[in-house]
Amino acid sequence: MCRAHTHVFYGLPVRAWTLVDAATAWPRLKPVLPFFSLVELRLKNGSLRTDTPSAIERIPLEVWEIVKEELVRVEIASTSLAATAFEHACTFDGDCLFRQNLKCSQKQDWEALSPANMCESCDEGLDNFVLLADGSEWSSLVHSMVTAFGLAIASLLWVRPSDADYVDPASAFYLCVSPSAALEADCGGQSGPDELSIATPTSDVPRNAKTRFLRLIRLLQLDPVSVTGLTPNPPAEPTPRRMLRNPDRRKIEGITLAEVEPRWVVLTQCESNW
Repeated sequence: MCRAHTHVFYGLPVRAWTLVDAATAWPRLKPVLPFFSLVELRLKNGSLRTDTPSAIERIPLEVWEIVKEELVRVEIASTSLAATAFEHACTFDGDCLFRQNLKCSQKQDWEALSPANMCESCDEGLDNFVLLADGSEWSSLVHSMVTAFGLAIASLLWVRPSDADYVDPASAFYLCVSPSAALEADCGGQSGPDELSIATPTSDVPRNAKTRFLRLIRLLQLDPVSVTGLTPNPPAEPTPRRMLRNPDRRKIEGITLAEVEPRWVVLTQCESNW
């Protein structure tokens, strides 16, 4: 039997890797971040005071922002599922592109990854990461995290560059301003009739929707991306084996904060559960 899942929402995609690690660190960050919000508020209205005169009262807001960003970075790095999944010696001795991406804080060239430039131990680590990230505990964490920013996760389905791959480090998740309108329908096959599902999604979007996304992305250091539809990749020879080696691919590319723009999205996946 086959089941189709369709989600309609207003949102944008972020790199799955960064969302998983931010959610894993969220229980440690959640009780601390309100302190920085309070400091910012009191600095702006001139009411920041300590029990005794102190230089703390004169620290500018920009410095507090740097401290907050570094705290978030350290917490995410220390609780990273990536670190848990990849506790091994890279067999490429530093030439493995995947290992380089894990250490790179500027640009992670996920799109260039392939088994040819990814060592066997890192390939195994990627499978471990997926098993950890698919757990129900992480699902609860990510919901708790995005809800605190007035957002929701549209679907926990991995949006992969190729439907032929079990997982890909360039995968993304979609965030949205409210729980998506979700539809499911089964193909009845020989056991019953084909199903039809209908829903009427709301078109109301909060005025500060984009601000919510930017605040989450900036604070928890997520990587926003753009996702384009599948691009036909014709095989050199019309054989099933060739098609498997050269599947159609969708582009999932990193973008800058200036390019972030939420929009209406329809996300559909069909899965076989025979």
